[in-house]
Amino acid sequence: IIYNKTIEYLLIDNSNETYSKFRELSESIRFNLCKEILKLDTVSEISQNTFINDKSYLVRSKIAENLRKTKNPSQLIPILQNDKSALVRQKCLLSRSKISSESGKINFKEFLFDKSATIRNIARFHLKDSNVNFLEIYKKGLEDNSLLVSSIYSIGEFGSEEEVDLILPYYNSQNGNIKKAAIRTILKLDATRIQSQLLDELNSKLKSVRKLAIENLSISPNDTVVNRCREIYSSGDVELKLSMLTFFGRVCSYKTLPDLINALDDSNENVVNSAWLHLTNWRKNSISNYTIQDEKDKIRAQEIYGQIKFRAELSFANKKLWNEIPYFGRFNKE
Repeated sequence: IIYNKTIEYLLIDNSNETYSKFRELSESIRFNLCKEILKLDTVSEISQNTFINDKSYLVRSKIAENLRKTKNPSQLIPILQNDKSALVRQKCLLSRSKISSESGKINFKEFLFDKSATIRNIARFHLKDSNVNFLEIYKKGLEDNSLLVSSIYSIGEFGSEEEVDLILPYYNSQNGNIKKAAIRTILKLDATRIQSQLLDELNSKLKSVRKLAIENLSISPNDTVVNRCREIYSSGDVELKLSMLTFFGRVCSYKTLPDLINALDDSNENVVNSAWLHLTNWRKNSISNYTIQDEKDKIRAQEIYGQIKFRAELSFANKKLWNEIPYFGRFNKE
């Protein structure tokens, strides 16, 4: 009852002040107020203008989802359909399809190249009976720079390993978005075609590309990959060290445990804190670690563990973890 009275006061008795100060409210309050207002049969012009210009994509997505309740949806559609948020664009498209006066105006071919994979899927679903050769459309899209990234991703959604040669040239692009799209697509179509190149991307200047290389190569790394990451950590700056710790942490094996321990002796606080976080995760997952521990990895862990000298007193949690590492790492002296 109190909640309903408060909403009634804000939206009816004190609506002018509510809208004038709407932008000053927290995102959660704006979102909840937006939901309550959209429960009304018809949304006022001041409401829709407030929501469509809100800085939160969640608020904008709610007005996009409720286009049928606005007085002039056709005026809002061009704005919402070009929103930078994929969720807003998706909600707008689905909402349009439910409005009788708007559904017939939708040209789903225009959405085949949207940046959002979900929206591309919606478009293809509505065009599935139109005898459209989607793969050929996306191959043609490679000729248009404005459609290039979405075309590369879409070929990955429809193509086969036969299309890898078509995408490989874009791997060498200086544009980070194009390069990332090419890597993701090739990995999806035939990962073996790019494994050796990914080794060179472990220290890429492009963080997003470096992240892709780490995600893929950490799945089942061989000694060449692990040793390369150790070299990069040893000679790299703080950013590269943090990336390599992510690799060691994702591998989460006895082979990379010594590398995480070694990072605790780094001079940079961010690197040390990251090492503690990865070791905490390693300890948590060690219970289900059934891999065989090589003797050389065990010896290396023992040696590095014994060499670490902390510059400051450890927190209770870190001290406890430090004392448990030899047991969970299987190198404690029995």
